[in-house]
Amino acid sequence: MQKLINVFPARFLRDKVLRTLFFAGLLLFVGSFIFVLLKVNLLSLPVILHFDVMSGVDRFGDQSSVWGVWGLGFVLFIINSILGEMFLLRERALSFVCFGANLFLSILFLIILSVIITVN
Repeated sequence: MQKLINVFPARFLRDKVLRTLFFAGLLLFVGSFIFVLLKVNLLSLPVILHFDVMSGVDRFGDQSSVWGVWGLGFVLFIINSILGEMFLLRERALSFVCFGANLFLSILFLIILSVIITVN
């Protein structure tokens, strides 16, 4: 495992906490990808993307919109990871904030995708 970490150029993999935060968030995104992959074809059209109690359903989409939500979350995950890597040498605390936000973002998008799929 140590040889694999030394070969990969990302410096955050050398820190246990940052590595754990990154891979936990990545595992949740992979899990949400598999969840969407298995359930997106079972959704009825139009797909309800947003609703609230006061005004009801106000945003519809199709099945590709669910993939767009997942893709947006993954792009934000990648951007936070790059920022965490950049902040590692300059301001270590910001690196922990970025990778912690990645884990929170992964959980949040898993909940969002679960709600979209279960509502439909």
